[in-house]
Amino acid sequence: MKQTRAGNIVRIALRLLGYQLVFGFISFMIMPALMDANPAIRILLAGVIVAAACLFTFLDGTYQGERDVAMSRRLSKLEAKGVYTPDKEENARRYRPMNGVYAMLLGALPLFSISLYVALTAQPYAYTPQDLPSWLGTYMQRAEVGDALAYAGNLSITTTPTDYLRVAVRFMLFGYLGLAGSLSDAGSLLFDRLSPVLALIVPAMFAIGYLFGPVRFARNQKVVDEAKRRPRKRLKKSVREKQAQNREKKQLI
Repeated sequence: MKQTRAGNIVRIALRLLGYQLVFGFISFMIMPALMDANPAIRILLAGVIVAAACLFTFLDGTYQGERDVAMSRRLSKLEAKGVYTPDKEENARRYRPMNGVYAMLLGALPLFSISLYVALTAQPYAYTPQDLPSWLGTYMQRAEVGDALAYAGNLSITTTPTDYLRVAVRFMLFGYLGLAGSLSDAGSLLFDRLSPVLALIVPAMFAIGYLFGPVRFARNQKVVDEAKRRPRKRLKKSVREKQAQNREKKQLI
């Protein structure tokens, strides 16, 4: 199957989407048990999970960037020598800084779109009274009590698409819920409003890491060059020592 620049970006985007699913699943398996734990322990462990997800995605970005830089350098050297002309498939694997940004945007698009819809349509939680205690019946004749309860009782609360989509968003962002802990009604609404921003954090780390690809390539290339120079230095040193020994022997003769 031939590779194209768009195809490579789509493959990376799907990989980023998989990372987000894994991040949400791991957080969902661990965080519920920590909700009632000491806040310091809960925040520490949740922070470790979030930081690990960000670091892993960042390192994957640097690795992908390094591979693309290496391909670009190799093709450029061959072109400069005039011995080879890269085809479209090889040119598609060249390093381009915007590749990481495009992959990040495409990989974050599903979760970002859903979380943005939830953020725009989320409403404060509403409650309807259930069975009232018997002693409250004596106060029902008072207008400030009876009218308020009658109004609350006439409210109809229905499940909306936002409620179902909120479950998916909370699952994917469960690690950040671990940092926040138990949410009040106002806190839950605030989390819904912030969820689009939170959905971009992990994918953005890949784009940042991809931009560091040339730095990683240069560092590794420096290590390789030094490793190549060491045997030469040892060989030159041994030759000089042998020449010095030969001169000493000639002088003694």
